[in-house]
Amino acid sequence: MDTRADNLRVLLLVFALYSFSVPLYADNPSRGMLDYKNDNFEISTPYPAGWFVKEHSDGDSKQVFISEKEIKKSEDMFKTGIVITKICNYSKYFGYEFASSEEAAKQIVESHLSDFMENARDYYLGSFGPASSGGRSRPYVADLRFVCNDASRVREYIFVAYEENTLVFVTMEAPDSEFLKYKDLYDTIIASIRVF
Repeated sequence: MDTRADNLRVLLLVFALYSFSVPLYADNPSRGMLDYKNDNFEISTPYPAGWFVKEHSDGDSKQVFISEKEIKKSEDMFKTGIVITKICNYSKYFGYEFASSEEAAKQIVESHLSDFMENARDYYLGSFGPASSGGRSRPYVADLRFVCNDASRVREYIFVAYEENTLVFVTMEAPDSEFLKYKDLYDTIIASIRVF
């Protein structure tokens, strides 16, 4: 087995535990935007007014959860929302560095799909390619759809960037039947998020 792939699967499994749970429903995600900014995390992004933000930091690992419903603790789950995960000193924990954002994105998406093979009834990779986001690195975005074991259908964008031994991946998801309601919001985030 490839140790890099195994490490990414563990990372994605932890992420999936945060993602799969009770669905939230937004009445209008474009009703005004606020700016989230954390200089210590080196993350900034727009998000809808009225949504809630929860931060979690554990040494070199930083996470930001953004959801329409209040997130009282990091373990609270949602199917509609945004999770930003940033791992600094990546090689310290996983034993290697990626050569580029493209390589990191391919590994993350491959591991994600592998996890779907084990934990979802069905899955589909819609698109994968460079994002039009600013910043020094060239991030990549994947559009995934999957059917959970509880038969719910979910669609998500995964934004991946890697620079100077720091991995960032952002998952923006919603029930598949509602994803188009959030698509403009998620496209805005992809175009304007800053993670380095």
